[in-house]
Amino acid sequence: MALSEFEHAKVEQELVSLLKTVRPPVEMRDQVDVIYRIEGQSIVLIEKRPYWRDPKEFTESEFAKVTFVKSTGTWSVYWKRASGKWERYEPCKTVPTLEAWIRLLCEDAHGCFQG
Repeated sequence: MALSEFEHAKVEQELVSLLKTVRPPVEMRDQVDVIYRIEGQSIVLIEKRPYWRDPKEFTESEFAKVTFVKSTGTWSVYWKRASGKWERYEPCKTVPTLEAWIRLLCEDAHGCFQG
C-alpha cells in the first residue's frame, strides 16, 4: 500500500531538508549526486553519476532504502548487496523517524550503505 497524499507530501518535505546532509557540495553535483525516489511506502536513495563513456548520460545506483510500516509507525531499514538484492540492516532493523535513518546513513558504522 502506498503512502497517502498527505504522508507523501510530508515525507517529501522532510527528505528535501534531511538530504542536505547526505548530498555532496553543489559544485560537485555534476560529478556525483544523491537523489531519491518514493516507491509505494518505500524511499530509495540513489547515487547518480555521469556515465564514463558519455558524460551526457547518467548511471544510477541504489544504495539505501527505508520502508514505512504503518502498524508500528516505524521505518524498516535496508541496504543493497553487491548481488543487487535488498537486505535488512541487521545492526538497526528499524528507526522511528526519517531523521534517525539519515543519521544512520551518515554514520554508516558497518560500511553497508556507501562503503
